[in-house]
Amino acid sequence: MMPTSSELTRTAKDRYRYTFDLPVKPGTHVVKIYWSDSMHKTIEESVQTVRFTVVEGQSGDKQ
Repeated sequence: MMPTSSELTRTAKDRYRYTFDLPVKPGTHVVKIYWSDSMHKTIEESVQTVRFTVVEGQSGDKQ
């Protein structure tokens, strides 16, 4: 997924928020987030990894 500039909300200097709805099943997941250059090549120093766990029946689950 690649957000457009209108989908990014600046939260601080060099910090942005991008909200998306991605259906995931319960369990542990990993999301890698990074910037790409104009040739769509990953800018390696921008790569960040986020690990999270979705718990079945957790508040906010969609049916």
